[in-house]
Amino acid sequence: MNINNKNLHHLVELFAQWQPEKEFLFDDEKSFTSQGFLDKTEKVSGMLLKKGIKKGSVVVFRPERSLPSTILFFSLQYLGAIVFLTDSHDSIEDSLKLSSVKVTPDFCLLQENKETPWNPYTLIDKQGTKFSFSLSDDETDKIYFESYVQEKDIKDPAIVIFTTGSTGLKKPVLLSQNNLIWASRLSASIDLYQENDIGIQLLPLYHIFGLFLIISALITHHSLYYPRYKECCFILHSIEKYRITRIDGVPTLYLSVVKKQKEIHADLSSLRIGMIGGGPSSPNQIDEIEKILGLTLIPVYGMTECLGISSGRLDMSKEERQTTIGRVFKENEVILVDEDHNEVQKGQIGQILVKCPTLMMKYYEDEKSTEHILDANGYLHTGDLAYFDEKKLLHLCGRKKDLIVKGGENLSPKKIEEAILSLDYVDNVAVVGKKDDYYGEIPACLIVLAEGFDISAEKIKADLSDKLFKNEIPGVFAFAKQLPLTSNGKIDKNRVKEIL
Repeated sequence: MNINNKNLHHLVELFAQWQPEKEFLFDDEKSFTSQGFLDKTEKVSGMLLKKGIKKGSVVVFRPERSLPSTILFFSLQYLGAIVFLTDSHDSIEDSLKLSSVKVTPDFCLLQENKETPWNPYTLIDKQGTKFSFSLSDDETDKIYFESYVQEKDIKDPAIVIFTTGSTGLKKPVLLSQNNLIWASRLSASIDLYQENDIGIQLLPLYHIFGLFLIISALITHHSLYYPRYKECCFILHSIEKYRITRIDGVPTLYLSVVKKQKEIHADLSSLRIGMIGGGPSSPNQIDEIEKILGLTLIPVYGMTECLGISSGRLDMSKEERQTTIGRVFKENEVILVDEDHNEVQKGQIGQILVKCPTLMMKYYEDEKSTEHILDANGYLHTGDLAYFDEKKLLHLCGRKKDLIVKGGENLSPKKIEEAILSLDYVDNVAVVGKKDDYYGEIPACLIVLAEGFDISAEKIKADLSDKLFKNEIPGVFAFAKQLPLTSNGKIDKNRVKEIL
């Protein structure tokens, strides 16, 4: 099926034409075939169109991880609106206050009650007029939408996703539909999906990975299940009940599910594959995840500004999948550069610069930040450090800004974290730099011990002596029952620094 230059509406139409009765999205109460999803989204588009939303309208939307929010997102995309996706944990006002730029929306869209996901929703225009509506209504607005349908360029501004931000201010990343569609096409091109797959949607819709999973299901014609709850016990029983074949997410998600599976022993025999990214994980952790969940983990690497930079492959060895972030997609250009922006040799560490079809358009109304990260040659400066090995596999070494400079030497927090995670009695860890009067900065770590262990800092230091150089061993050890996480499930390094 040729999907070149097809926008999201076209892709849903093609799915419905090809397999109208194929289950596309479902939860514990409702299910949509491809045709049913097309009909529903076109009806909702007509309803939103009547309220004034059209091509170019700036709509701030606070989505839930739910079928109704997915329907609303697609409906807004059909109309050509520029949709700002905000964190569902925050109010729209608070989310916009934390933005690095001022956003003046034409409309705000939010759900009033999370316990009743199909109603009511509230749409507020710039004059403050409120309109309440329910997605469970069977209003016949499809014809009204069809009278509006026009060809929309998939490279038009379409989506704004806020990065988590390291300074407290979140940067608004402007993306086109083309960016997301291309990212899903890249994964599909290396056979990471099968048409009979049933995925589980555990990631929020305001996160780039969460949107990616939906569009990947659309492109490859597989089913995607939305569990109502994210508690690990519910997730495991849902995998067993619906014979889920793939689970994708960040390391902290997998580790939580593994811990619960050791207690309840759900039937996970249907699982076959999962993509893992968005945070550090050790070979030991990946090995345990694969053994306990009975799947093959594929490392993936990307960011909101540029999704789909590299990925593991099914034909890679277990060691390669555990220690690298795979191969760069052939459609992408990646170079590694030193501090003077000179390209480094194979085996040497450099900052990752990338040019590819998924590259963001810009930071919304922030030319200064855009120019800082996108150079004149079109390369995105990721801020991530890595090296290529002899097989052209990419090894991630951490964030450039996270480097710990101790007495003039650059230390990698990722390397230290991996060494600590290799200890059997450590469940999780975060390593950051802490100010020091003598060295300027020293490594400090916040450790979560495995259940049943009570280990001293002295014991950990001794066990690290043959895994790290002396200057890499942390000078500060602290312990916690769990690590602080961002709303996206990543370790919150800023909060770790505050704790330490």
